[in-house]
Amino acid sequence: MDEYPLVPVADGLYVVRPEGTQTWFPVTFYTLDSGEEYLHFGVRATPKVPHAEPLPGTAAREAAPQSVPGTAR
Repeated sequence: MDEYPLVPVADGLYVVRPEGTQTWFPVTFYTLDSGEEYLHFGVRATPKVPHAEPLPGTAAREAAPQSVPGTAR
């Protein structure tokens, strides 16, 4: 997953510039008449999903340093 800083342009409109590019890309947040919230970036419209808690044990695995087989510490 890539993360980019959002630069505000107007209400609900932002732009991002991925590292190594010279072009700014628009990012739009909007709500349908049904109340569903969406993010539009590139050619994709992505629905907002409820925040989920990490599965048990995943946070500890992500925080722990990983060793590479065949290397000494």
